[in-house]
Amino acid sequence: MKKAVYKTVKTRVVEQPARTVTKTIPAVYDTVSVKKLVKDASTSSTKIPPVYETVKTTIKVSDGSLKWAPILCETNVTGDIIRQLQWSLNDKGYKAGPVDGIYGHQTTSAVRKYQSDKKMPGNGQLTIQLVDSLSLKY
Repeated sequence: MKKAVYKTVKTRVVEQPARTVTKTIPAVYDTVSVKKLVKDASTSSTKIPPVYETVKTTIKVSDGSLKWAPILCETNVTGDIIRQLQWSLNDKGYKAGPVDGIYGHQTTSAVRKYQSDKKMPGNGQLTIQLVDSLSLKY
């Protein structure tokens, strides 16, 4: 008697036959930004008017100079001498203002003009040369 031989055999058995299952998958939405050309690129020219500005410049016209000239001392300058000066300058057409004995702006301007016209030193100061030229008594 022959001995029985056993063998383990594995078989695959289909429990269910193949089938088709239909499932509904919900839609997924996403917002997407899109750049869309609205108008072609263009070039435009705008005429801009020029802007002008006045620039003040100071230039040296001549070298400075200093002229020595004797002047009347403040103690010698009285209202009477100023009145004589104003009257004399007004008489010569230099517009020294009212004859009031006050050495103000108008009188100073008239003295400067007179000294400049006569090429005298002084620049508005009461120099001895100015007093002598106008024959003032001091």
